Amino acid sequence: MNTNKRLFCSALLFIVIVGVVVFPCLCGVVYAGTVSLPKTGQTTSYAAGDDGALQVGVAWPYPRFTVNGDQTVTDNLTGLVWTKDAGTPTVGSCTGGAKTWQGALDYVACLNAANYLGHNDWRLPNINELESLVNAGQANPAWLYSEGFVNVQSYFTRYWSSTTHAWYTSFAWEINMYDGYVIADEREVNNKTSVNYYVWPVCSGQSTFMWATGQSTIYAAGDDGALNTGVSWPNTRFVDNGNTVTDNLTWLTWIKDASTPTVGSCPGGSMSWQAALNYVKCLNTASHLGYSDWRLPNKKELMSLVSRGGYTPALPPGHHFANVKTDTFYWSSTTYVADTGNVNNYVASWRISMYDGQMGYDNKADKSFCVWPVRSGQAITPTPTPTPTPTPTPPPTKGVDRAIIVAGGGAFLGNNLWESTKNNANKAYNTLKAQGFDPSNIYYLSDEKNNPLVHAEATNANLQYALTSWATDAKDVIVFMFDHGGFGRFKMKESEILYAVSLRDWLNTMQDKISGIVVVIYDACESGSFLPYLIPPQNKTRIVITSAKYGEEATSVYDGVISFSGFFWGQINAGAKLYDAFKFSRDSVSYSLTHQTPQLDDNGNGIGNEDADGDVAETHKIGKGVATGAIPPFVGQVSDPQTLNATPSALLWANITSSVNLRNVWAVIRPPDFNTGSTSEPVTDMPNIELTYNTSNKRYEGTYNKFTEKGTYEIAVFAMDEDNSVSLPKTTTVTQTVSTSTNPIAGITANGSHNDLYIYTTDTLRIDVKLTAGGKIAANAQWWLYAYTNFGTLYYNLSAGWLPGYTATYQGALFDLSTMPVLSYAGLPAGNYLFVFKVKTTDGESYSDSVLVNISNK
Repeated sequence: MNTNKRLFCSALLFIVIVGVVVFPCLCGVVYAGTVSLPKTGQTTSYAAGDDGALQVGVAWPYPRFTVNGDQTVTDNLTGLVWTKDAGTPTVGSCTGGAKTWQGALDYVACLNAANYLGHNDWRLPNINELESLVNAGQANPAWLYSEGFVNVQSYFTRYWSSTTHAWYTSFAWEINMYDGYVIADEREVNNKTSVNYYVWPVCSGQSTFMWATGQSTIYAAGDDGALNTGVSWPNTRFVDNGNTVTDNLTWLTWIKDASTPTVGSCPGGSMSWQAALNYVKCLNTASHLGYSDWRLPNKKELMSLVSRGGYTPALPPGHHFANVKTDTFYWSSTTYVADTGNVNNYVASWRISMYDGQMGYDNKADKSFCVWPVRSGQAITPTPTPTPTPTPTPPPTKGVDRAIIVAGGGAFLGNNLWESTKNNANKAYNTLKAQGFDPSNIYYLSDEKNNPLVHAEATNANLQYALTSWATDAKDVIVFMFDHGGFGRFKMKESEILYAVSLRDWLNTMQDKISGIVVVIYDACESGSFLPYLIPPQNKTRIVITSAKYGEEATSVYDGVISFSGFFWGQINAGAKLYDAFKFSRDSVSYSLTHQTPQLDDNGNGIGNEDADGDVAETHKIGKGVATGAIPPFVGQVSDPQTLNATPSALLWANITSSVNLRNVWAVIRPPDFNTGSTSEPVTDMPNIELTYNTSNKRYEGTYNKFTEKGTYEIAVFAMDEDNSVSLPKTTTVTQTVSTSTNPIAGITANGSHNDLYIYTTDTLRIDVKLTAGGKIAANAQWWLYAYTNFGTLYYNLSAGWLPGYTATYQGALFDLSTMPVLSYAGLPAGNYLFVFKVKTTDGESYSDSVLVNISNK
């Protein structure tokens, strides 16, 4: 047996054996997750500085809910799927109506056995999931009915959650959908067995908006402690900053002293609701602890502090807070507005108990409650490195067009898109400048070192600043983003993800303050998944252009020259109107063998490429809209389609017309077996050859000698001039009738599938690899096994297991490797994992396959 083969096979078996040891190390060095708290739904302000005035949090999507054809309803904010009928109906042998807590769990188990509405993963929702249905801006039954639900129980009828009271374990938390009151009914001796409430089953869903309750004890099969749904808390949940405490789950920073102390001229202690607002205003005037953006937290922010696994106080262990009051309540900034006929309406406010986490309401005039100020912060490590607020220099000009460029991803090891990202971001900058943008009106975010054009690093915080502060006194605004993407996400840095909902909120904040048009150009895999999120505010115009639709990879070959952005900015440089630039780029990538479908939405409904789209973009120009470079080259006649019979070589040629000197002419070749891997992994490499000018034939020619696979090869010819303008490609084909392939074939699967995999943290993930060495058998090569994750890039080291970084797993001769498991493990943290298996031979050829795994909390 070949020694190298024995070593590598042994290494792969070693991976299987130690997988359960290695990956827990991975879990121990990363944060489990963060949540973006959504708005409460309250839009009316009842006093300066209250919830309705500030409306802090992620905006709700419109529509908030989608009624599915199977009698379920999907919450487009949280991703949770609910039964449309909230009346706990009888289903076969599953008896409906109000029931005890154990009866509620049994009812859900019965629904699963009956495969109710086509699902067998129903669960009794935990208290956080139930509360997510509450709208603090209006009566909840009326609101939920308007969203498509039926038989929503109201008034004194409540719904069971799966969450048990941490101290009185014979009690379970319940909610009143009439107004959203969260309580464990203290009127009963044992509410789990002495009262009957309704059941509203939930299933599925993955979200950055739902967090785990903190309950880990199991009191019954199928309860909160057993399922632990929601985003897991970070390993370092709280960070003690001295006089403040940062919550790494929510990115909120709280005052450490929770006793409402007197601060200078700001009197502390218990107080009324209006006095609480005045107290916070006084702290801001005094710049308490160096900040002037303290606020009275809304009810969802207060609830985010609660641990349903603790009491007196009901806070997570290791919270670092001092003087937490458990004998009274804390005011929220959210007014009680459930019923205009109720005497408490508008004169009451929501408050929460840190004794056990009960959330109810009391009269605003009550002077017995405390204040716990909060401000927006940023998730930090125990030894944070402060990032200065970016300041553009010189200051931008008011009332003119501005642009924001985001070169995402960064120069992390293994980022095969970084050169393309840098090149296209710089091309966008230079094009904007040529079209009349003053450098002070271009805000450039990138991790490219020593680039004098860059203002700040590409981070979520810096993009938020650029959109919600720097650009808010502009006329029109252009936003360009380029790097790795996925469904509803953009890779800002190696371990920092920008979600579509966050971009939506920042764009809306900016566009509410400007009078002109916002243009978003987003080039990444699955970039079209952002369209439904980026619907503009009412009476505003927004043009959203993406390089691919949902489920499609994006291509960036030749260091970004062949990419949607490469073509797009070339057309803008040539003075094309926005729609014409989009059409040219769309056709170019289509003809470029990338099989991607760029999208344009300018009628504001979140759907791309409709007949009604293009009317706005057709008349809109970026900058001066004049030609600032030569007319792009033109590819005329190309070689006719050819058919080969075992011969691996064919001559390719093209006639090129150009007004200036040509820099390069080349042919890109897509083999019949070309494997793009995951739709979240960009295509950055495709076979190609340069075509050189033949003075005798007066054309550009080149011979490609690797037509070895049986099938049809698609070929696209490009030309680029000395001004870096790229032609529209022209295509031809070469068909091979006899296979003489010698290329290795690498394969990787997740749970037996090449398709993107969606599983829960409780599921087992199995990764298998396979290699057919082909004609390269015994050739010396590097073997790579690595994973891109939300927590950074990891590679497999034969002796130490999975380690941070990007390094070859093994170097040795190629051989045929039958299907081998390289990982089998349950309990990986929630996130996205792109697993790649690649071999790279010494002649510079590489062969790889990839698979994307999305792991969510159940």
